[in-house]
Amino acid sequence: MTDGPCPALTDLFAEPPALATAAHAALCQRCQALLAATAERLPAQHEPASAPAEHGALLIPGSLALIGAPASDELLLAIVIASGEEGLTVVPVSPEVALASEWDLHIPESVLGYSAVAQVWNHGQILPEQSIEQITTLPAEQLAAVHALVRAANASVPPPEGLAVGPPVLGKQDPRLLFQDAETEDAHAFWEPTLALAGAATLGQLIRHRREELQLAPEVLESASGVPGWVQGLEADTLSLPGGLSPGALAAAMRSLRVSASSRLARILRWTIQAGIPAAGTTLARSGSDTRQDANLDVDAYIEEFLHELSEEPE
Repeated sequence: MTDGPCPALTDLFAEPPALATAAHAALCQRCQALLAATAERLPAQHEPASAPAEHGALLIPGSLALIGAPASDELLLAIVIASGEEGLTVVPVSPEVALASEWDLHIPESVLGYSAVAQVWNHGQILPEQSIEQITTLPAEQLAAVHALVRAANASVPPPEGLAVGPPVLGKQDPRLLFQDAETEDAHAFWEPTLALAGAATLGQLIRHRREELQLAPEVLESASGVPGWVQGLEADTLSLPGGLSPGALAAAMRSLRVSASSRLARILRWTIQAGIPAAGTTLARSGSDTRQDANLDVDAYIEEFLHELSEEPE
Protein backbone atom coordinates (compact mmCIF):
# COMPACT_ATOMS: atom_id res chain seq x y z
CA MET A 1 0.00 0.00 0.00
CA THR A 2 1.45 3.41 -0.99
CA ASP A 3 1.65 6.27 1.49
CA GLY A 4 1.45 8.98 -1.19
CA PRO A 5 -1.73 10.91 -2.00
CA CYS A 6 -4.05 9.41 -4.58
CA PRO A 7 -4.15 11.10 -8.00
CA ALA A 8 -7.21 13.02 -9.19
CA LEU A 9 -9.88 10.70 -10.56
CA THR A 10 -9.55 12.29 -14.00
CA ASP A 11 -5.85 11.30 -14.01
CA LEU A 12 -6.60 7.85 -12.63
CA PHE A 13 -9.07 7.07 -15.45
CA ALA A 14 -6.99 8.72 -18.20
CA GLU A 15 -6.15 6.55 -21.23
CA PRO A 16 -3.27 5.93 -21.13
CA PRO A 17 -2.46 6.98 -17.55
CA ALA A 18 0.73 8.88 -16.76
CA LEU A 19 3.63 6.72 -15.59
CA ALA A 20 3.50 8.19 -12.08
CA THR A 21 -0.23 7.55 -11.85
CA ALA A 22 0.14 3.97 -13.07
CA ALA A 23 2.94 3.34 -10.59
CA HIS A 24 0.80 4.68 -7.74
CA ALA A 25 -2.26 2.64 -8.78
CA ALA A 26 -0.18 -0.54 -8.85
CA LEU A 27 0.39 -0.20 -5.10
CA CYS A 28 -2.83 1.54 -3.98
CA GLN A 29 -5.79 -0.55 -2.82
CA ARG A 30 -8.26 2.33 -3.29
CA CYS A 31 -7.20 3.15 -6.86
CA GLN A 32 -7.16 -0.53 -7.85
CA ALA A 33 -10.71 -0.94 -6.51
CA LEU A 34 -12.00 2.09 -8.44
CA LEU A 35 -10.38 0.91 -11.66
CA ALA A 36 -11.74 -2.59 -11.20
CA ALA A 37 -15.27 -1.36 -10.50
CA THR A 38 -15.28 0.81 -13.61
CA ALA A 39 -13.83 -1.96 -15.77
CA GLU A 40 -16.66 -4.27 -14.76
CA ARG A 41 -19.25 -1.72 -15.92
CA LEU A 42 -17.61 -0.57 -19.17
CA PRO A 43 -16.92 -2.87 -22.12
CA ALA A 44 -13.52 -2.72 -23.78
CA GLN A 45 -12.82 0.38 -25.86
CA HIS A 46 -15.94 2.06 -24.43
CA GLU A 47 -15.89 5.84 -24.37
CA PRO A 48 -18.07 7.85 -21.93
CA ALA A 49 -21.23 9.16 -23.56
CA SER A 50 -21.13 12.77 -24.69
CA ALA A 51 -24.51 13.43 -23.06
CA PRO A 52 -24.08 12.82 -19.31
CA ALA A 53 -27.84 13.34 -18.82
CA GLU A 54 -28.36 9.77 -20.05
CA HIS A 55 -26.24 8.49 -17.15
CA GLY A 56 -27.86 10.82 -14.62
CA ALA A 57 -31.34 9.61 -15.51
CA LEU A 58 -30.32 6.09 -14.43
CA LEU A 59 -29.06 7.06 -10.99
CA ILE A 60 -31.34 6.15 -8.09
CA PRO A 61 -30.89 6.49 -4.32
CA GLY A 62 -28.05 4.19 -3.31
CA SER A 63 -26.04 4.69 -6.51
CA LEU A 64 -22.34 5.35 -5.93
CA ALA A 65 -21.22 7.45 -8.88
CA LEU A 66 -18.55 9.73 -10.24
CA ILE A 67 -19.74 13.34 -10.52
CA GLY A 68 -18.31 16.08 -12.73
CA ALA A 69 -18.44 19.89 -12.54
CA PRO A 70 -18.04 22.46 -15.35
CA ALA A 71 -15.67 24.58 -13.25
CA SER A 72 -13.42 21.69 -12.17
CA ASP A 73 -11.23 19.09 -13.83
CA GLU A 74 -11.72 16.82 -10.81
CA LEU A 75 -14.34 14.11 -10.33
CA LEU A 76 -16.26 13.53 -7.10
CA LEU A 77 -17.23 10.10 -5.83
CA ALA A 78 -20.62 10.41 -4.14
CA ILE A 79 -23.68 8.49 -2.95
CA VAL A 80 -27.04 9.49 -4.40
CA ILE A 81 -29.48 9.73 -1.47
CA ALA A 82 -32.47 11.38 -3.21
CA SER A 83 -33.57 12.18 -6.75
CA GLY A 84 -36.17 14.52 -8.21
CA GLU A 85 -36.94 16.90 -11.07
CA GLU A 86 -34.74 19.61 -9.60
CA GLY A 87 -31.68 17.39 -9.24
CA LEU A 88 -29.93 14.69 -7.22
CA THR A 89 -28.97 15.01 -3.57
CA VAL A 90 -25.58 13.39 -3.00
CA VAL A 91 -23.14 12.70 -0.16
CA PRO A 92 -19.41 12.82 -1.02
CA VAL A 93 -17.29 9.78 -0.27
CA SER A 94 -13.74 10.15 1.06
CA PRO A 95 -10.90 7.68 1.70
CA GLU A 96 -9.70 9.86 4.61
CA VAL A 97 -11.05 7.52 7.28
CA ALA A 98 -8.61 8.79 9.93
CA LEU A 99 -10.25 12.25 9.70
CA ALA A 100 -13.81 11.01 10.20
CA SER A 101 -16.05 12.80 12.71
CA GLU A 102 -19.41 11.87 14.19
CA TRP A 103 -21.00 13.07 10.93
CA ASP A 104 -18.93 10.72 8.75
CA LEU A 105 -20.39 7.25 8.23
CA HIS A 106 -17.92 4.40 7.71
CA ILE A 107 -18.51 2.40 4.50
CA PRO A 108 -17.47 -1.27 4.70
CA GLU A 109 -14.42 -2.17 2.64
CA SER A 110 -16.52 -4.76 0.81
CA VAL A 111 -18.50 -2.00 -0.95
CA LEU A 112 -15.67 -0.19 -2.74
CA GLY A 113 -12.73 -2.48 -2.10
CA TYR A 114 -11.14 -0.01 0.30
CA SER A 115 -12.11 1.78 3.52
CA ALA A 116 -14.02 5.03 3.07
CA VAL A 117 -16.50 7.35 4.77
CA ALA A 118 -19.65 9.14 3.61
CA GLN A 119 -19.29 12.84 4.41
CA VAL A 120 -22.86 13.48 5.52
CA TRP A 121 -21.93 16.98 6.78
CA ASN A 122 -20.88 17.88 3.22
CA HIS A 123 -23.97 16.76 1.25
CA GLY A 124 -25.33 18.87 -1.60
CA GLN A 125 -27.37 18.84 -4.78
CA ILE A 126 -26.25 18.31 -8.39
CA LEU A 127 -27.90 18.31 -11.79
CA PRO A 128 -28.48 14.88 -13.37
CA GLU A 129 -26.24 15.92 -16.26
CA GLN A 130 -23.26 16.02 -13.89
CA SER A 131 -23.21 12.25 -13.37
CA ILE A 132 -20.38 10.61 -15.30
CA GLU A 133 -20.41 6.94 -14.33
CA GLN A 134 -22.00 4.71 -11.71
CA ILE A 135 -19.38 2.70 -9.83
CA THR A 136 -21.54 0.45 -7.66
CA THR A 137 -24.62 0.43 -5.43
CA LEU A 138 -24.63 0.94 -1.68
CA PRO A 139 -26.33 -1.92 0.23
CA ALA A 140 -29.79 -1.06 1.57
CA GLU A 141 -28.63 -1.23 5.18
CA GLN A 142 -25.84 1.26 4.54
CA LEU A 143 -28.14 3.59 2.59
CA ALA A 144 -30.62 3.58 5.49
CA ALA A 145 -27.77 4.52 7.83
CA VAL A 146 -26.76 7.42 5.57
CA HIS A 147 -30.37 8.65 5.50
CA ALA A 148 -30.60 8.41 9.30
CA LEU A 149 -27.43 10.45 9.73
CA VAL A 150 -28.57 13.06 7.19
CA ARG A 151 -31.91 13.45 8.99
CA ALA A 152 -30.11 13.96 12.30
CA ALA A 153 -27.75 16.53 10.76
CA ASN A 154 -30.63 18.47 9.18
CA ALA A 155 -32.54 18.43 12.48
CA SER A 156 -29.44 19.52 14.47
CA VAL A 157 -29.77 16.58 16.84
CA PRO A 158 -27.05 14.09 17.92
CA PRO A 159 -26.26 11.19 15.56
CA PRO A 160 -28.42 8.10 16.15
CA GLU A 161 -26.85 5.46 18.33
CA GLY A 162 -25.42 2.34 16.76
CA LEU A 163 -24.10 3.96 13.58
CA ALA A 164 -20.49 3.38 12.53
CA VAL A 165 -19.26 6.97 12.68
CA GLY A 166 -16.04 8.68 13.72
CA PRO A 167 -15.17 10.25 17.08
CA PRO A 168 -17.03 13.49 17.88
CA VAL A 169 -15.43 16.90 17.40
CA LEU A 170 -14.99 18.35 20.88
CA GLY A 171 -13.48 21.76 20.24
CA LYS A 172 -12.56 24.44 17.70
CA GLN A 173 -8.92 23.35 17.77
CA ASP A 174 -9.71 19.92 16.33
CA PRO A 175 -7.61 19.59 13.10
CA ARG A 176 -10.51 17.75 11.44
CA LEU A 177 -12.34 21.07 11.21
CA LEU A 178 -9.64 22.44 8.91
CA PHE A 179 -9.98 19.33 6.76
CA GLN A 180 -13.75 19.82 6.60
CA ASP A 181 -13.31 23.45 5.57
CA ALA A 182 -11.07 22.40 2.68
CA GLU A 183 -13.45 19.62 1.61
CA THR A 184 -16.41 22.02 1.72
CA GLU A 185 -14.59 24.48 -0.50
CA ASP A 186 -13.66 21.75 -3.00
CA ALA A 187 -17.24 20.43 -3.11
CA HIS A 188 -18.70 23.86 -3.91
CA ALA A 189 -17.72 23.50 -7.57
CA PHE A 190 -20.00 20.47 -7.80
CA TRP A 191 -22.96 22.19 -6.13
CA GLU A 192 -22.63 25.43 -8.15
CA PRO A 193 -24.52 24.31 -11.30
CA THR A 194 -27.63 23.67 -9.19
CA LEU A 195 -27.15 26.72 -6.98
CA ALA A 196 -26.88 28.90 -10.10
CA LEU A 197 -30.42 27.93 -11.13
CA ALA A 198 -31.97 27.99 -7.65
CA GLY A 199 -35.09 30.12 -7.28
CA ALA A 200 -35.21 31.26 -10.91
CA ALA A 201 -38.62 31.01 -12.62
CA THR A 202 -37.58 32.95 -15.72
CA LEU A 203 -34.37 33.48 -17.62
CA GLY A 204 -34.44 37.14 -16.62
CA GLN A 205 -34.47 36.22 -12.93
CA LEU A 206 -31.65 33.74 -13.46
CA ILE A 207 -29.45 36.28 -15.23
CA ARG A 208 -30.12 39.00 -12.66
CA HIS A 209 -29.36 36.71 -9.70
CA ARG A 210 -26.15 35.38 -11.23
CA ARG A 211 -24.94 38.85 -12.23
CA GLU A 212 -25.43 40.05 -8.67
CA GLU A 213 -23.76 36.97 -7.23
CA LEU A 214 -20.74 37.23 -9.53
CA GLN A 215 -20.76 41.05 -9.46
CA LEU A 216 -20.88 41.37 -13.25
CA ALA A 217 -22.07 44.52 -15.01
CA PRO A 218 -24.63 44.13 -17.84
CA GLU A 219 -21.95 45.28 -20.27
CA VAL A 220 -19.90 42.15 -19.53
CA LEU A 221 -22.70 39.88 -20.77
CA GLU A 222 -23.49 42.12 -23.73
CA SER A 223 -19.83 42.16 -24.73
CA ALA A 224 -19.63 38.36 -24.47
CA SER A 225 -22.74 37.95 -26.60
CA GLY A 226 -21.75 40.59 -29.14
CA VAL A 227 -25.22 42.17 -28.84
CA PRO A 228 -25.63 45.51 -27.00
CA GLY A 229 -28.53 46.63 -24.86
CA TRP A 230 -30.44 43.40 -24.21
CA VAL A 231 -29.71 42.59 -20.55
CA GLN A 232 -32.05 45.14 -19.01
CA GLY A 233 -34.95 44.06 -21.21
CA LEU A 234 -34.49 40.36 -20.52
CA GLU A 235 -34.10 40.88 -16.78
CA ALA A 236 -37.33 42.89 -16.81
CA ASP A 237 -39.05 40.11 -18.82
CA THR A 238 -39.82 42.55 -21.63
CA LEU A 239 -37.37 41.25 -24.26
CA SER A 240 -39.05 38.72 -26.55
CA LEU A 241 -37.18 35.53 -27.30
CA PRO A 242 -36.15 34.05 -29.62
CA GLY A 243 -36.40 37.16 -31.82
CA GLY A 244 -34.44 39.38 -29.45
CA LEU A 245 -31.28 37.28 -29.11
CA SER A 246 -29.75 34.46 -31.14
CA PRO A 247 -29.05 31.06 -29.50
CA GLY A 248 -25.30 31.55 -29.86
CA ALA A 249 -25.37 35.00 -28.30
CA LEU A 250 -27.43 33.78 -25.35
CA ALA A 251 -25.11 30.79 -24.87
CA ALA A 252 -22.08 33.09 -24.77
CA ALA A 253 -23.74 35.15 -22.06
CA MET A 254 -24.57 32.01 -20.04
CA ARG A 255 -20.92 30.95 -20.17
CA SER A 256 -19.95 34.31 -18.66
CA LEU A 257 -22.40 33.56 -15.85
CA ARG A 258 -20.90 30.07 -15.38
CA VAL A 259 -24.24 28.42 -16.16
CA SER A 260 -24.00 25.04 -17.89
CA ALA A 261 -26.39 23.26 -20.24
CA SER A 262 -29.03 21.14 -18.51
CA SER A 263 -32.63 20.02 -18.83
CA ARG A 264 -33.53 22.32 -15.94
CA LEU A 265 -32.08 25.32 -17.77
CA ALA A 266 -34.02 24.28 -20.87
CA ARG A 267 -37.25 24.29 -18.84
CA ILE A 268 -36.55 27.79 -17.53
CA LEU A 269 -35.87 29.02 -21.05
CA ARG A 270 -39.05 27.40 -22.39
CA TRP A 271 -41.18 28.96 -19.64
CA THR A 272 -39.66 32.35 -20.45
CA ILE A 273 -40.28 32.07 -24.19
CA GLN A 274 -43.76 30.62 -23.95
CA ALA A 275 -44.84 33.34 -21.53
CA GLY A 276 -44.06 35.88 -24.25
CA ILE A 277 -45.26 33.96 -27.33
CA PRO A 278 -48.49 35.95 -27.89
CA ALA A 279 -46.64 39.27 -27.71
CA ALA A 280 -43.78 37.95 -29.84
CA GLY A 281 -45.97 36.56 -32.60
CA THR A 282 -44.44 38.77 -35.26
CA THR A 283 -40.90 37.68 -34.49
CA LEU A 284 -41.90 34.02 -34.40
CA ALA A 285 -44.05 34.15 -37.54
CA ARG A 286 -43.04 32.31 -40.69
CA SER A 287 -43.90 33.48 -44.17
CA GLY A 288 -47.67 33.70 -44.36
CA SER A 289 -48.24 32.04 -40.95
CA ASP A 290 -48.09 33.10 -37.30
CA THR A 291 -49.86 30.12 -35.75
CA ARG A 292 -49.09 28.82 -32.27
CA GLN A 293 -47.90 25.54 -33.79
CA ASP A 294 -45.34 27.34 -35.91
CA ALA A 295 -44.24 29.33 -32.87
CA ASN A 296 -43.73 26.16 -30.83
CA LEU A 297 -41.62 24.65 -33.60
CA ASP A 298 -39.45 27.75 -33.51
CA VAL A 299 -39.18 27.51 -29.74
CA ASP A 300 -38.04 23.87 -29.91
CA ALA A 301 -35.43 24.68 -32.54
CA TYR A 302 -34.19 27.71 -30.60
CA ILE A 303 -33.78 25.78 -27.34
CA GLU A 304 -32.06 22.87 -29.07
CA GLU A 305 -29.56 25.17 -30.80
CA PHE A 306 -28.99 27.13 -27.58
CA LEU A 307 -28.16 23.98 -25.59
CA HIS A 308 -25.88 22.75 -28.36
CA GLU A 309 -24.02 26.08 -28.44
CA LEU A 310 -23.72 26.16 -24.65
CA SER A 311 -22.35 22.59 -24.59
CA GLU A 312 -19.66 23.41 -27.13
CA GLU A 313 -16.22 24.48 -25.94
CA PRO A 314 -15.59 28.17 -26.77
CA GLU A 315 -12.96 28.77 -29.40
